[in-house]
Amino acid sequence: MDIETSKWYRVKVEALSDYSFRAKVWRKGDPEPSGWLINWTDTNPPPNSSCTSDNWYTGIAEQGGDSGWTNDHYNNFMIYQPRVSVNTSLYDTIPTGISYQGYAGVSPPVSTSPVLRWNLGSISNAGGTYTWWGLVNTCTPVTNRGSMSGTGIQTINSNEVVFTPACTEFVSITKTANPTTVTVGGTATFIICYQNSGQITTNVVIVDIIPSQINPVTYNPNGGTVGGGQIVWTIPNVPVGGSGCVTWAGRVNWP
Repeated sequence: MDIETSKWYRVKVEALSDYSFRAKVWRKGDPEPSGWLINWTDTNPPPNSSCTSDNWYTGIAEQGGDSGWTNDHYNNFMIYQPRVSVNTSLYDTIPTGISYQGYAGVSPPVSTSPVLRWNLGSISNAGGTYTWWGLVNTCTPVTNRGSMSGTGIQTINSNEVVFTPACTEFVSITKTANPTTVTVGGTATFIICYQNSGQITTNVVIVDIIPSQINPVTYNPNGGTVGGGQIVWTIPNVPVGGSGCVTWAGRVNWP
């Protein structure tokens, strides 16, 4: 097989006897090939080369045999023992805030709410990929983890996946005056209305500059402050779709 740089590969070696083995290699993420690239038997083994009486230590690459000595130069070694899982199922709980939309894979899930489940049946030495997607209806971080179980294997949990939806923050604001025509010494009322048109709860801060011709006399709601030639209101935790208005009144002191 052609080996490319900066690529991960899987290698599988199966010992058939003391003097015979077969091996295969494939790119990580690709399905395991059914055939073997190497199938080799030593027809003339050297004397005393049998491994029958040696002790093997799972997880240790360089084995010490009967002496029990180990030299762990390669710690990614393991002894593989084939097993069969019967009535195997693959599960993935649909997180809160996600609406299931569809799947991709060799077979559809047999259930989609509140847990996605695929029936894999009897499997042995197999791998594959199942994909599903959903509509995001939340702005809070989403945590998700899959699992697999069956007769003959322990329940296996996947790694935990966390993603944060990218939600927008947007507040619209309008201002009106009543009345729109006022004589000197008269009073005008200004109404400023806001609405949270975004996707997340947000704090709203309204700032209104006081014209030099106006002397403010009242303002509400409580919490508005006058200073530095402006009025400031702070409205915390306005929910999505939430709205409201603040007002203030001023007397016209010169044209």
